[in-house]
Amino acid sequence: MEAWFCYAEADFSKHGVIDTRAQFLAVVKALPREFKQLRQLVQTVLVSFQNNALDELAASDDRILEITKSSTAEVFSVKKASNDSE
Repeated sequence: MEAWFCYAEADFSKHGVIDTRAQFLAVVKALPREFKQLRQLVQTVLVSFQNNALDELAASDDRILEITKSSTAEVFSVKKASNDSE
């Protein structure tokens, strides 16, 4: 979704945004001035969702990314070990 990439247009770093979608979303909701700096379409999309549904979606996305990262690391270590034995 475009919203996740548009936050670069506003400066959220001073508010302690960590690079997860759920944390970013929580910060955006709490900072009306920075929220207004996002594109109008992005604001409309974020406001159109019920808070719980969007929060759950962002949290699920974060969990999927964490699982994917750990699975990729495990696959890489297994492949590397098999290459070393050749």
